[in-house]
Amino acid sequence: PPSHNISALPQIARLALSRTREAMGRCGAARRRYRRAGDRQGEGNTLVNLANAHFHQGRLARALGLHRRALRIHGALGERGRVAVDVGNLGAVSHAMGDAGRARVYFQRALAMHRRLRDRRNEALMVGNLAGLLHDLGETARAEVRLREALRLHRVVGDRRGEARVLGNLGVLCEELGRLDESARSHGEALALFRAIGDRRSEGRVLC
Repeated sequence: PPSHNISALPQIARLALSRTREAMGRCGAARRRYRRAGDRQGEGNTLVNLANAHFHQGRLARALGLHRRALRIHGALGERGRVAVDVGNLGAVSHAMGDAGRARVYFQRALAMHRRLRDRRNEALMVGNLAGLLHDLGETARAEVRLREALRLHRVVGDRRGEARVLGNLGVLCEELGRLDESARSHGEALALFRAIGDRRSEGRVLC
C-alpha cells in the first residue's frame, strides 16, 4: 500500500473543517434571505445543503432535524421528487445514528417513491443504501441481491460511477464470503471504470 504523510493530515483536516464551516455560514445566510423573500423552495433546498454540512461534521441530530424541516417544506410545495430524496436522506442519517429499524423504513419509503416517479437513477442509489444497511445487519444474502439489483439499475441509466461503486462493494462482500475469484473480478471491473472516468480518489481506494 502507498505511504502516507501523517504530519500533513491535521492541516488537511483543519482545511476541510474550515471549508465546511464557510459553507455552513453561506447556507445559513442564504436560508435567511430565502425566508425573507418568501421563497419556500429555495429555503427547503438550502436546508438540505445545511443538513448535509452538519452530517459531514458528525452533528447527526442537527442534520436529522434540518432534513425533517426540508421534508415538510417540499411536501407542502408538492415537490414529490424532492420529498423522495428527503426521505432517503432521513434514512441515511438514521443509519449513521445506529437506528437501523428507522433507516430501513425510510429507505423503503424512498425507494417506493422513486419507483412511482420512474426515477431510475435515485432508485439505484436507494437500492444500494438498502444493501449497505442489510450488510450491516448481517443479512448478507439479501444484501447481495440488492447490490446486484443496484448494479443493473446503474447500468440501465448509464451511471458509470455508481456502477463502479457497486462493483467495489460487491468485491468486498464476495471477499467476506470467501469467494475470492469473484471478489477479484468485481474489484478489477470497478478499478477499470474508475480509471475510465478519471476518478483517481476512488481508484486509489480500490488499490489499497
